[in-house]
Amino acid sequence: MGKARRELIRHSANDRRGRFSMTGLALLLCTGVVVSGQQPSVLLDGSSKGRVFDGLGGVSAGASSRLLIDYPEPQRSQILDYLFKPGYGAALQHLKVEIGADVNSTDGSEPSHMRTASDHNSSRGYEWWLMAEAHKRNPHVILEVLPWGAPKWVGSNSGGKETLYSSKMADYVADFIRTAKRDYSLDIAYAGIWNETAYDVAYIKELRSNFKAHHLSTRIICCDGNPGDQWTIAPEILKDPDLATAIDVIGVHYPFWFGPTTTDAARRTNKPLWSSEDQPNRGSGPFVSRDWHVGGRILAHLYNKNYLEGSLTATEIWSPVTSYYDILAAPNSGLMYANTPWSGHYDVQGTIWATAHTTQFAQPGWQYLDSSSGNLPEKGTYVALRSPDAKDWSVILETIDAKHPQTVSFRPAGGLAANEVHIWETNDSRTFEHVADVKPVNGTLTYTFDPDSLYSLTTTTGQGKGSVKPPAAKPFPFPYGDDFEKTQLGHSAKYLADQDGAFEVRDCNGRSGRCLEQVITDKAIPWGALPDPITLAGDENWTDYRVAADVRFLSESPAVVIGRIDASAADDKTRLPGGYVLRVKPDGIWEILSVEYKKPAVTLASGSIAIDRNQWHRLELSFNGTQIAAALDGKLLATAESSVHSHGMFALGTEWGHIQFDNLRVTAVEAQSANTLTPAEVRDGWKLLFDGHSTKGWRGAYMQTFPSKGWDVSDGELRGVLSGGMEAGDAGDIVTLNKYTSFDLVFDWKLGLGGNSGVKYFVEERQPKPAGSQPGYEYQIIDDANYIYRGEHLPPRLKTASIYDVVPANLKGDTQMGVWHHSRVLVRGDHIQHWLDGIEVLDVDRKFARFKQGVAESKFNGYPGFASIPSGYILLQDHGHNVAFKNIKIKELP
Repeated sequence: MGKARRELIRHSANDRRGRFSMTGLALLLCTGVVVSGQQPSVLLDGSSKGRVFDGLGGVSAGASSRLLIDYPEPQRSQILDYLFKPGYGAALQHLKVEIGADVNSTDGSEPSHMRTASDHNSSRGYEWWLMAEAHKRNPHVILEVLPWGAPKWVGSNSGGKETLYSSKMADYVADFIRTAKRDYSLDIAYAGIWNETAYDVAYIKELRSNFKAHHLSTRIICCDGNPGDQWTIAPEILKDPDLATAIDVIGVHYPFWFGPTTTDAARRTNKPLWSSEDQPNRGSGPFVSRDWHVGGRILAHLYNKNYLEGSLTATEIWSPVTSYYDILAAPNSGLMYANTPWSGHYDVQGTIWATAHTTQFAQPGWQYLDSSSGNLPEKGTYVALRSPDAKDWSVILETIDAKHPQTVSFRPAGGLAANEVHIWETNDSRTFEHVADVKPVNGTLTYTFDPDSLYSLTTTTGQGKGSVKPPAAKPFPFPYGDDFEKTQLGHSAKYLADQDGAFEVRDCNGRSGRCLEQVITDKAIPWGALPDPITLAGDENWTDYRVAADVRFLSESPAVVIGRIDASAADDKTRLPGGYVLRVKPDGIWEILSVEYKKPAVTLASGSIAIDRNQWHRLELSFNGTQIAAALDGKLLATAESSVHSHGMFALGTEWGHIQFDNLRVTAVEAQSANTLTPAEVRDGWKLLFDGHSTKGWRGAYMQTFPSKGWDVSDGELRGVLSGGMEAGDAGDIVTLNKYTSFDLVFDWKLGLGGNSGVKYFVEERQPKPAGSQPGYEYQIIDDANYIYRGEHLPPRLKTASIYDVVPANLKGDTQMGVWHHSRVLVRGDHIQHWLDGIEVLDVDRKFARFKQGVAESKFNGYPGFASIPSGYILLQDHGHNVAFKNIKIKELP
């Protein structure tokens, strides 16, 4: 990706500007331009010599497309249309993808399809899917592959250093190509050697022989940013006939920025010359905006200059879409922006339309017209191309650096059509607009071009501009949780971005259901630094929060929870991103670290605790101002003070061994005072049901007043100081003063060991008063692990967050007692949903058979109309066990 960690800068900006002016002058003198005063005239000669145009494309690699697959429909298809659909957006003509290796390749690790010689899985990752989607929209799209790293088993050792140049690697690449054809009906047209790594001539020849032996038509492009002088392969090709036969295309990275744009030796090879990775900035940054005024204008200039100065017939941009978190390396690389799948939002940026000005007007196989291409006298460039039948033609002309309008005449000749010409324009006031249709007069077309603009002139039709608008952007969901039950086995969890290794959903070890497992044990052959495996998500603006997860040790590797990640870069020494780290080993040794890039990690606290490595444990790391707290299984390990990291994302991680995570939760640590409403909540219609210092708004069930004993307010909590273990047998239940029909109810609660309570809704207070608690729909609160019901442990329908005795919650473990939990009940008419600590655990509709059957099989089957109660009070239950509530809020819904 222009490898920010291995910068290839070799020429200064001043060198580049000087080279441009000299080359531009030479081109102007040798073209068919005739300058009459200030009005140039261009002879569009269809018989002119010129190289064949190979197309413009994108490079999906370095995990740059990771979040795209998580987008909902229809937004995901809309993004793909803007990238690949002909006559709609960028209409990319090439797509190069990374052959994954489970190793970081800039913004994360992409999964390998063969982790061992016997492993084979083409459903991993998203590059297969992306190629298939591109091909679906454009069956003529040119597909390419390139490795950044490789699984350890394919490598060899050369001079004490691991390398992927081996017979096994050639087989690995060939297998990827055959798999694309067999499983996805995709033809891979080109394969590269090893991204931005010194090439090996023997391996290039071996790869060619391998392709031939497997009857693959895939051609080889070399050498994709070879360090040092990128063009050194050219003289070797001229000297070595076998090497010349093996290599079909010479590909270099960022020639516009690093130079030289080409060499005489490269031209003499008669090979197509490509900029096989490029951007509107150096590959090492700084990374500029992709909006028209910055990145779009640069690309308009770059696309033309790559051919005019370098004879480069294809340019491929890393990346097609910025679909990775902003905090990661090389931000904003894409032609468009789409990295908030939870919102569906995306941004079609100016670089999309700068690309469309070429791709929608010339197709691979068209020919450049060298004598009809060059520089304008008053700043600007133009390239002319013709169709294979030498009838249609297009000119892409930019006046980015011009200060004044320029009038230019074009005269088609050499068989080119002198038909009506369609003109499209982009600048600060127009975005890819069809601005004119001009008929040549006496065989000549004359047009005045505005300064600081990009134009396409063509005799073809079929161009178009997509106009679908995305929904508004939203921040990452908070609170957040994932129990991984909805993720397909063997796949990545939604929104989590692996930075090294591979975190995939597998069957849980030691409990039912699905869990997230780090599955890579052999370190891959890397492309750059090799940090420890982590997977991250969240919002870099989060400040005070709690991240927690269940963990099961399956090897000697530790469990790692990280928060307030404010810098993603990791090196071979720190091996972790910048933030606060809780690391617990299977033997109970733990530490809290503060990590900063290229600085020694600082230990904030450490110790050991007796744990059973063969059981599940819960890790928790929380932040409140400058206080960091870590807990294991609900017991505080330590608190520490640090102000190094004030905000950031979260991650789960380990080292190179198997480990499982489950029940991931990210919840609030009360930065705001408890039992208060934020201004935003007030505006949104929320109301407090408990103000933190009084019982206002509550009364005893079947009473006009509040109970005189058993319930009290202390330390901002509404507490039930209850005993006896019976329903309404001590102080009795309490209810709200008002009834509710459709509503959103949230509350925090804490229950002691062996306890039982509940929050009911749709409570009617029918007469006569029942002996126990008044029936209603109960959000069950109970000690799932230790409460004994009729001599046995609880059945699912009686566990926490269930609609008590009617519909069981989808829980994957017992709810921990003695700590605060956050719950939510959302009722819209007959549709009921329950949440526990940020995860939806119940979703049911009262009209459907599942609910009605649950009622029929419950203790409420003799309660008339129980399945269709229209409205009722909110009730806090006295079940004879101590319980506490706070932050009880409700929003009535229409």
